[in-house]
Amino acid sequence: HLANITEQVHRARSLQRQIHAEITREDGVTEVRDLGSTNGTWVNAGRVEVASVEPGDQLAFGAVHLEVARRPEP
Repeated sequence: HLANITEQVHRARSLQRQIHAEITREDGVTEVRDLGSTNGTWVNAGRVEVASVEPGDQLAFGAVHLEVARRPEP
């Protein structure tokens, strides 16, 4: 059973490393927050810990690159 627990701990650590940043929206403000990542969280080519973002801003998390967009009106 110890081997099983060790495997679960390694999986949990691997998953934890995959959670790079969080994006939240509150009171009309969208914010990105780095969660202690190694490669950093980038907004418009600048490394940030926390930043407000607007449509058109470019986000980068390691090899993942995104552009902030406004949700289409229904």
